[in-house]
Amino acid sequence: MRPVRIEVEGFSAYREMVDVDFEGVDFFSLAGPTGSGKSSLIDAVIFALYGRVPRLGGNAVAPAISAGADRARVRLDFEVGGTVYTAARLATRTPSGGATVKEARLQEGDRVIADGADNVTVAVEDLLRLRFDDFTRTVVLPQGDFARFLTATKSERQGLLRNLLGLDVYTTMRELARTRGAVAADRAESALRALETLDIPDDETAATAVERRDSLESLAGSITEQEKKLAALDHEVIASRSDAERIAGAVERLDSISPPDRLEELDSLTVAAREEMADADEAVEAAKKATIQLEASIGELPTSEQLGSWARLRERLSQLDERLNDEPMADARQSLDAKLVQLDEAKTGLETARDDLASARQEHAAHTLAGALVMGKPCPVCAQVVAEPPETRDLPEVVDLEREVMRSSERLSSLQDEVDAARAAVTTLETARTEVEKQRDSLLADLADVPSTEEAETLAEELARLHEELAQARESRALHEKEAKAARTRVEDLAEASRRIGRRLTESQLAVADLEPPLSESDDVIVQWKELLAWRADQLEQLRPRLEAAREGIEKAESLAEVARKELAGVLESHDIPVVEPFAVQVATALQAARSTVEAHEKALADSVELTGKAKLAET
Repeated sequence: MRPVRIEVEGFSAYREMVDVDFEGVDFFSLAGPTGSGKSSLIDAVIFALYGRVPRLGGNAVAPAISAGADRARVRLDFEVGGTVYTAARLATRTPSGGATVKEARLQEGDRVIADGADNVTVAVEDLLRLRFDDFTRTVVLPQGDFARFLTATKSERQGLLRNLLGLDVYTTMRELARTRGAVAADRAESALRALETLDIPDDETAATAVERRDSLESLAGSITEQEKKLAALDHEVIASRSDAERIAGAVERLDSISPPDRLEELDSLTVAAREEMADADEAVEAAKKATIQLEASIGELPTSEQLGSWARLRERLSQLDERLNDEPMADARQSLDAKLVQLDEAKTGLETARDDLASARQEHAAHTLAGALVMGKPCPVCAQVVAEPPETRDLPEVVDLEREVMRSSERLSSLQDEVDAARAAVTTLETARTEVEKQRDSLLADLADVPSTEEAETLAEELARLHEELAQARESRALHEKEAKAARTRVEDLAEASRRIGRRLTESQLAVADLEPPLSESDDVIVQWKELLAWRADQLEQLRPRLEAAREGIEKAESLAEVARKELAGVLESHDIPVVEPFAVQVATALQAARSTVEAHEKALADSVELTGKAKLAET
């Protein structure tokens, strides 16, 4: 191994990166004061190769990392047998104060030979053919041991030389020679004892064993082919059975398919129910149309309320006409006229009575004046104060006239009251007539565009007829809807029955899915059932002959296999081999035993020769 170049950073005395190039140098020496880093370069070389530092002992690495640095990196390019290799390692401090080699790599150019600390160490040992201890004894001498060598005593230098140069090997050789002599003596004795215990066969036994081995080797060469033929026959039996079982299973599954009860009846019932439902739905639609038409016709006619309102208006008009034609108005006017005549006569009579009274009082003026005097008051004629009024008596004529005036006045007042009452009655009747006439005019206006009584009666009859027909249409519609509902219920019940047989159909189809039943183009489950049953019958017709043929094939294959098995069993029995499958294993076992016997015989003979020679050699 020859170093070519080394790069060191953070290692021992080299905190900063240092690059040392040995290219083209045959010999070199490292010189400098103590502590300048000479030994550190040698340590770096060993660390790059083996991941250890000899001066630190064991596998310690942390002390080799420069003070204040977190890691140490070493790269060594070296030449072995004309090929340049690169060994690189990276040591990193751990939080606990130790260090670990996290990265290590051995390369030849760009090719990575090993990766990882342990793997690189093993690869370097294989490449240099030197372990760490050998390397530090033969290539690099540890500095401390060499220093001790210079200052040591003679015995100490011998010990150091033995340690450094491995001279203790001669002591080891001497001990080994003594041990081997004792072992040789023991071996000679053991050889003689073993020779006595050897079971050496005679020639006949050895020949018999060889003959059996050769016979079994011949049988082993053919048994495989014979067993393959037997296996092929057995496979044919299995295949025939499998085919028969498959066909039998298919037949069994096809036989298990049975049509649901009342399938044909369900078909006819479903058709009838659907036709009935269709007829009922059609009748419902017809009834709906008739109802709509009748309702539209009724909507074009006046309503019963309108007809009733018109009839009530006409009845009110008739009542008003009767009130206008009633006699009390004429009687009231006639009574008023008579009262006015009587009032005029009473006025004339009162004036006459008053005139007569005035004439009578004129004739008897003095008597009247005397009767008017008041004591203490002046007389209207002479202006003298009346001392005592004269005594007077009522005149019968004047009294009668005064009474007549009073009666005429009272009659006139009574007649005036009667006239006022008659006039008020007439006014009341006229006011009422005016109101009736207004009401009549209003009714006539309301009835202006109203059909006549005859037309209204015709409309009422038409409306009644249409309402009766509408009631009948609605009743018919309700009846047809009830029938449609019942038919729909029957269809749904039959549909549920169809779904049940549909589920059975699906189960039956799944049971023979591997036989690929036909896919129906119909959505009718009854049609699908019929198609499945027709396919089932066709399949059974095809499979039953095949099943019989498969069963016959089983018998034939079993017969051939049995004959072959008996022939092979006879061959095995003739060679004293157990007739147990697999036969090739039994032959191989017997052959191995025969070979072992021959080998044992041969070994016994060879051991006999060898032990005899060893015993003679050990004695010398």
